[in-house]
Amino acid sequence: MKQPFFYTLLACALLASCDIETSSNNELDANWQLREIDTLATEGTADMSRSNIYWAIEGDILQVRNISKSQKFLFHLQKDKDALTIGTPYHAHTKDSLTLVENDSLLAPLGINGTQVTYHINHQGSHLTLTDEVLRLHFRKY
Repeated sequence: MKQPFFYTLLACALLASCDIETSSNNELDANWQLREIDTLATEGTADMSRSNIYWAIEGDILQVRNISKSQKFLFHLQKDKDALTIGTPYHAHTKDSLTLVENDSLLAPLGINGTQVTYHINHQGSHLTLTDEVLRLHFRKY
């Protein structure tokens, strides 16, 4: 009789001691394929559907991959209501080699205008639009 009570008590203690961390990103945590970039000043549009650029969002990390050029970048991510701020970019050369990106020119082909950018989020189901001061990025959930 004492043994089942002990195991129940032990299970409750273990569950109470766990620190479960959840992301407040909700459906934004996903893999996204960059489909189109709009330039706001000139109203120009670039079709990026064949560029093989993917953004993976999970928690407070953004991974941007350009599969065609075998490039991978990691960013710190912060979401606040309908704003998404990315910063502190690292170029991941290998799984064990990261270098801080200080030159914006590496990020420009990915649709990122600097080493710290804040986007306005428009998320509708499997489509995501991020808008900063210069560009509007269109994604589809992958």
